Amino acid sequence: MRLYLLRHAIAAPHDPALWSDDRERPLTTDGMRRMKRGARGMRRLGMRFDLILSSPLTRAVETARIVLAAGGGAPDLKLLKPLAPGGGTGGVFAALTGLPPQARVLLVGHEPDLGLLAAGLLLDRRDEMPLEFKKGGLCRIDTEGAPRLGNGRLVFHLTPRMLRRLGGPAR
Repeated sequence: MRLYLLRHAIAAPHDPALWSDDRERPLTTDGMRRMKRGARGMRRLGMRFDLILSSPLTRAVETARIVLAAGGGAPDLKLLKPLAPGGGTGGVFAALTGLPPQARVLLVGHEPDLGLLAAGLLLDRRDEMPLEFKKGGLCRIDTEGAPRLGNGRLVFHLTPRMLRRLGGPAR
């Protein structure tokens, strides 16, 4: 299975006066612009997804929709509560169980959970090497069969700047 882990793009600052529920905090205009360019970079690298699973938080869903729009394909976009902050890896692994072994799945989430998920896929003890994801950063981890602790292989880990450069000039 090919798993792509993407941290949501730049979101508005935490401000309870504007968003009493932090789950509703949206992307900034700059965050959307940068993510669109990064999504073009993903497309230029030939990334295609069979399924997109996103945290239900607004900023993650908006990020997933930007990637979906840039991809040209029509994979399913589903919300997955375990991708929300504090959701844990067990629910993510359960959601991936039963998918075809050749599935290409994009997971859109948050730090530090995304870094811990990546580390868990790579090592039995995820606290030994958490990966850090900048906002809009992406990695690909391949697994043999269903994902489980320690059975992944890191293929790449790209910063948002790398993705934007691959996406070409700003439009």
